[in-house]
Amino acid sequence: MSGPDAHVAGAAFPSRNERLVVRPARPSGRPHASTRTTVGLAVVVLVLTALMAIGVVALLGEGSPAAVVLGLVLAGMLATGLVAVVLVVGHRRRDRLEVVVGERSLTLPAPPGLPWINRVFATLATLLIVPPLLSLVQRDPVELPIFARATALIIGLLAVPAAVRAWRGRARYTSLTLTPDGLRVVGGRGSNTLDWEDVLGVRIVGARLRIADVDGSTAIDLGVRDLASDARLVADVVDLYRRRPALRPEIGAGALARWERGDLT
Repeated sequence: MSGPDAHVAGAAFPSRNERLVVRPARPSGRPHASTRTTVGLAVVVLVLTALMAIGVVALLGEGSPAAVVLGLVLAGMLATGLVAVVLVVGHRRRDRLEVVVGERSLTLPAPPGLPWINRVFATLATLLIVPPLLSLVQRDPVELPIFARATALIIGLLAVPAAVRAWRGRARYTSLTLTPDGLRVVGGRGSNTLDWEDVLGVRIVGARLRIADVDGSTAIDLGVRDLASDARLVADVVDLYRRRPALRPEIGAGALARWERGDLT
């Protein structure tokens, strides 16, 4: 019982920090999330890909070393970005919960593979420093426009700390953690903690998973594809512990058997 596709069986207890897949015996009764956002994202990605591909071809056709290197780096970044989109959009989620078990916590993480994609992308971005440097030693540095050189240099320098964080394992990826005391979300918009007593409700609105606090505002707002799990089941799990305080102490490995039975109501 190991690896990202490990399946929880009965009363078996996993190792700490092991990523598991739980398939509840009963599916969620909530309606499926809207796919409009996914379709819109696909259109935007295709348009940007086409524009960047045209730019890459133009750079490679320039013939100058700086332009060729810039074109190759941009091509690598484009390919890496497309792989990331495929990983996020194409990840299997339906009727599945992917969970990392802590001592007294259950974390629902982002799709696997993103840390390595981030490392590759950030490293490629740092290589944008190279074309401006090459243009300085060329006999005719005007071959690479000054705007392109300045933009590449700025982005490359900004990417250095991001690459360091990625390779040191300090980059932040979206996750939702359940503990006996409450919820903790980590994501691109920052982190937030919410006590169970402050959770008013959870619902799926369009392509968003929204958890409201007691004053009615949205305390946690996630895209349905931000996590590696079926957003409907995530909502069911959060709602279960919101409504049934007596079950909260089980949060940890002891809750997995309940999740597998589909006892989420």
